[in-house]
Amino acid sequence: RYISVSGVQTCALPIFAARNGVSLEEAKRFFAMFDKTFPEIGEFQDRILKLVTDGQPVVTPFGRSRIFTYTGDSKQDSHTANAAVNYPVQSTCSDLTLTAALMVRRSVPASKCGIVNIVHDSLWLQVPLDELNEIVYTVEGIMTNPELPFQFNCPLKVATTSGLNLGATM
Repeated sequence: RYISVSGVQTCALPIFAARNGVSLEEAKRFFAMFDKTFPEIGEFQDRILKLVTDGQPVVTPFGRSRIFTYTGDSKQDSHTANAAVNYPVQSTCSDLTLTAALMVRRSVPASKCGIVNIVHDSLWLQVPLDELNEIVYTVEGIMTNPELPFQFNCPLKVATTSGLNLGATM
């Protein structure tokens, strides 16, 4: 059976079970197996939550920082903890995408490729049809191997789609 691991770190067991069409017991077993297989994720979350508890900033590899504050309201504090744990991941993905966009702009002449939009971890480009294969090859190379100010030990994968208009790519 396929279980989506997006949101594993941040959603409650009943929600996870319902979203994935599994029983609560199956969800508990999945979480236990996940935690045993990837203990570093729990350790990462614990480090982030300790920063929040101590009133210290959460800092990303790119140097962005943010201080999260607990209010004493359990529901709000749960959202704060979730935001704090997600912050370094989401911020780093955003910065990777912005870095790639800058590298694309420097590497590809504007006459061959226009950056139309940047959304989360995606670059939307306008490219002449006869340049498409060359530009895709160049952009994929940039996005999978960006110039970074730190060592990044995780392979980056890129999925590309193309169409005659934005609607045709979704």
